[in-house]
Amino acid sequence: MAKVPPFSPRALPARSLTYVTGHDAAGLPGRMSTRTKLLSRFRAGLAGYHAGLSDLKIGFLGTSTMTGVDGGAGANALRNSPPMRLGRKLKAKGYKVAAEHRFASGGLTQAQLVAADARVTMTGTWATTTKTRGGRTLNATAAGTITYAPDDDVDTFEWIFIQNSGFGTVNVKLDNGANTLVNLNGAGALKKQVLTAGSVGEHTSTATWASGTVAFVGLRTWDSTVKNIFLENYGYAGSVIADITTGTAAWDTLTALNADPPALLDIAMGVNDARAISGATPAAFDTALRTVIDVLGPNMDIVLETMTPDGDTVTYPTIATYHPQIDDIIRKVASDYNLPLIDFAEFYGDFATANSFGYMNTDKVHMTTKSNDARAESILQFLGM
Repeated sequence: MAKVPPFSPRALPARSLTYVTGHDAAGLPGRMSTRTKLLSRFRAGLAGYHAGLSDLKIGFLGTSTMTGVDGGAGANALRNSPPMRLGRKLKAKGYKVAAEHRFASGGLTQAQLVAADARVTMTGTWATTTKTRGGRTLNATAAGTITYAPDDDVDTFEWIFIQNSGFGTVNVKLDNGANTLVNLNGAGALKKQVLTAGSVGEHTSTATWASGTVAFVGLRTWDSTVKNIFLENYGYAGSVIADITTGTAAWDTLTALNADPPALLDIAMGVNDARAISGATPAAFDTALRTVIDVLGPNMDIVLETMTPDGDTVTYPTIATYHPQIDDIIRKVASDYNLPLIDFAEFYGDFATANSFGYMNTDKVHMTTKSNDARAESILQFLGM
């Protein structure tokens, strides 16, 4: 395995980050360069971005540790997720980054989402309902609004809703402009509505319930005058990997990702499986992870991550045995499928070690801002950007 210290040694436990960059014909860890042999879609997308020909999309599929829950104080929590921290680092290197997105609920309730992300304001009642990419849809059946105010200067907003038989209508608008009425009644599909401002700048966009059932799936924002690196966070608090594999509707996670694939998908699942949430077991995790790769692998590059620590063994006693078993499963699956692996379990070590370096939140499972920044730096170095 290639040993790469990802940032200042004084910020690290007594171990370096390990990642597998490839495997030989016997399935053993090797030193194949990710720049030339693996991640071909990502490399091609990055080349297209540098040539000014195309955008590059990178997706992140994980639990609340990816969503950014408890990754910062109060309304800054989701701003401090690993993908958002990665976006800041890429911007510092001169990349044009579009990371100001909102995919579903993130596994949070309406009240939790608003409290954790000051970019989002909501009125009325939006119930967390249908599993989708990034959590559950936010559904309204009476008067209510969702307003999003990205930190970045942008000119384009893309709203995504569920279209389904018997569903209602929703108005969307930019700033204080005119409403555009979107009809959500029809055959099952994802319904997108793009709004474009006259210039790049500080803009907000609002969706207002108009009639029937309105199911919010997601919102993208970007600057259309340049090519962008899209960083899309599909983190889903409380999720086990079986939540990702269920369903074949247009809005279900695997179907939605295949229809709108990133060039690269970083999969960081397992924390809640190790807690035996919803009856999860290591064997079931193994089967489901392989299903995810089988379904998504033909359409996107995939990198796997082992898990960050979880110290709440009193509430979740299965952690002691399931957590290391699932990490080993992730390593074995990476080897079997010849996938790159970022071995964060080796980097962080056990909970006590990670906690001593200020990486763990007081709830013993979520990451601090310092930890999310370290994780983002590691991903940045792994990608070679």
